[in-house]
Amino acid sequence: MIYFLLFLAVAGFGYAVWRFGFERACLLPFWRSLGYAPQSSFKRTMGKKTGMLLLDIMPARPPLRFISLMGGVTIALQIVAMLLGRMIGGGFMVTLLGALVAAAVVVTVWLPFVHAQRHRRPLRIGVTSAGIRAADKSFAAGSIGQIYVRTAIDVPQNLPFLHERFAAIVTNIGRGALRLLASRAWLVTFYYRGSGREEILAGGLTQESAESLAETLIEALQRDEKPVVSEDDTPALPAQAMRPTLDIE
Repeated sequence: MIYFLLFLAVAGFGYAVWRFGFERACLLPFWRSLGYAPQSSFKRTMGKKTGMLLLDIMPARPPLRFISLMGGVTIALQIVAMLLGRMIGGGFMVTLLGALVAAAVVVTVWLPFVHAQRHRRPLRIGVTSAGIRAADKSFAAGSIGQIYVRTAIDVPQNLPFLHERFAAIVTNIGRGALRLLASRAWLVTFYYRGSGREEILAGGLTQESAESLAETLIEALQRDEKPVVSEDDTPALPAQAMRPTLDIE
C-alpha cells in the first residue's frame, strides 16, 4: 500500500514537472507569495530612455486564513477516509478507494486557490499612448478594448447539498472561504477590439489596487502627447503598432 501510494506520488510529480515546469511543480511561486504584503500595490516611474510610464506591480499574498481552513479540511478528509476504510474491512482496495475519493475532494477544494494563484506574481508594465507592454507581450493601443477589473474567483450563491441543515452550514463556510480568497484575487484585464478575446494584464490584487491600476492604464493610453525621446533613446512607436522588442527598463 505504501509503495503504491509512493509510486502514485512520484508519477504525479513527474507529470506536474512535464506539464507546468519544475518551479511550479515544486510550488516555488506559492512559497514566494507568502512573503508578499497583505495589500497589493504598484509604483509609478518614467522610463529614462523611452519616456514611457512604468508600473511595478506587487500583488497581495494569498489569505492565510483560507490556507488554514482548507488545510484543516484536507487533513479531516484524509482521516475520515482512513477510518471508513478500517470500519468497512480495512482491505487494500477499500482503503485505496477511500483515499482516492478523499484526494478527489481535496483537489476540488483547492481548485479555486490554484486558479487564484495563477496570475499572482510581481510584474512590470510599460504603457504609452501607443500601447502596453507586459512581461513578454506587446498590445497595440488600437487592439485594446475596454480595460476593466474582475475577480478570478466566482462566489456561488448556493452550493448543492442534500440535507438542508448541513447545506446551510457548509454553504456559509464555503461562501465565506471563497469571498476571502476572492478579495485578494482581483484581475486587471481587457478584451481585444473586434475579436472579444480576453487578455489578463495583472492578477492577485486587492480591489482598490486593481481599480487604481486600471484607471492609470486608461489615462496613459488616452494621453495625446508622444513620449519624449532624445537622440540616444529608443525611437517613438507608431500609434497603431508596438514593437515586440520594446524593452521595459
